[in-house]
Amino acid sequence: MQFATIRPVDGRIHLYAFEKEYNRTVDIGHSLIEQKSAPETLKKYDFIDLILPAQDIFYFVKQYPPVNKAQLTKIIIQEISLETPFNADEMLILHTQEGVAENKTLVVMVKKELLRRRIATLGSDVTEKIRMIIPEQIVLFNSEDIDSAVFIGDKTITVASREGQFIIMDGIAKLYDDLRLQFPDMDDDEYRSWLETLGDISSVVDLSPDEIRAHNFFEKWLKKTVSSVAPWVSTASTVAWIFADTLPGNGELVLQDALDSKKVSYEYEMITAPSLLQNIGSASMTTTSLNFATEEFAYRGGMQFLRIRLFASLIMFFILLIVTIVAMQIRMSSLSNLSESINTKNRKITKEILGKEYPSLRQAVSVMNKTINGGGNKKTKNLHPYTALSTMEKLFPLIAFNESTIEIKDFSIKDGGKVRLTGESDTLDDINTMVDNLEKLEEVTEVNKGQINSRKGKNRFNITFEYTPKQKEPRKKGTKKKKKKKKEKK
Repeated sequence: MQFATIRPVDGRIHLYAFEKEYNRTVDIGHSLIEQKSAPETLKKYDFIDLILPAQDIFYFVKQYPPVNKAQLTKIIIQEISLETPFNADEMLILHTQEGVAENKTLVVMVKKELLRRRIATLGSDVTEKIRMIIPEQIVLFNSEDIDSAVFIGDKTITVASREGQFIIMDGIAKLYDDLRLQFPDMDDDEYRSWLETLGDISSVVDLSPDEIRAHNFFEKWLKKTVSSVAPWVSTASTVAWIFADTLPGNGELVLQDALDSKKVSYEYEMITAPSLLQNIGSASMTTTSLNFATEEFAYRGGMQFLRIRLFASLIMFFILLIVTIVAMQIRMSSLSNLSESINTKNRKITKEILGKEYPSLRQAVSVMNKTINGGGNKKTKNLHPYTALSTMEKLFPLIAFNESTIEIKDFSIKDGGKVRLTGESDTLDDINTMVDNLEKLEEVTEVNKGQINSRKGKNRFNITFEYTPKQKEPRKKGTKKKKKKKKEKK
């Protein structure tokens, strides 16, 4: 699989190609192609990473409250709309806490319309292959050694620090225009041919007069650039000087002489256009938190993308399968425990009622008959042949007598005929009358008046007693009810 990192510059495209074999990435090399031939040249690559020029990017670093990512995004969008000249709806906004101070957030933005124009110049075939859209400033944020960076672009010079950046309206295009003025004796064709064949002018040794003139001009121009950015990089310990384009005759290498002559106070690192693409392309194969290939610019093609989606889908399938199996096992275990608990209770109740946990049908019927009929034993308690409704019909007339102020709050019947009445009354006399009425009832025994509490004009009571309704005596066998004979008329 082959992929490429590209950066458009002034009608041309710098390209650095890679080949990936399993987990190993191999550099193929750098080339410079015309933008009009880009679709044909780039079609052989599986995907492409696009580098955005530094001047296209706006960013700042700020401390925000500790909230989740979704809430932080809303806060940033609202802040951009209120405190900047940008319309948040027209911007593509990213934020990360990588590469900045602790508890701070890096916010990076680009205009959607500007990004659309950048991508449109590459053609639709190339657009479909764009996997990542990365700002040049990633070199600064991904490095722990670089404090500031000077991006010498085609039309601007961008001075960037970890807190923000500013732009100088100058660049390599202006350098080319000024260089042309140094050779007024050449016509355009002669100048173009000389420039294309210009040798290495990074050193003045063994140079022709025209080459020395070009070397001196590059050195003068770079010295002026070093002086113009000095106030903004004076406190930095290490500054990266990054060229977006290659200069004729390795002119960018003259920068070292310019920096040494100015006796700058900081350490410096020079990154050429091929090195920039190589560094960003290699890093993008692992991860990057600053990728503008989102929303309408999201990558949706390529075999690698399909493989990643398929692999992710398989992982999700197996995760869901495992979760489902675990959930089913937990549910089955829970149901098994519940079933065992119910069976244990059933056995306990069966043993209490029938005397055995697993009685036979014959034994169960025998025990039930004895319980219902008393089993021929007068001391055996019979089941109470009454319901709560029939009991209330019998007792409540004794409670709701004429002009009674008694109000029943709770009425309950327990096994063995134990009745509890809980309520309140306006007078103690009504309670006493109710108790007297209950004691007069033949079915009521063991009346316990309990304690009466008087509060806020109400007398609360809690009375218990035994209630055993009369049962009909069974008829003796062989007896028949005598019928009255009608007297015959004489």
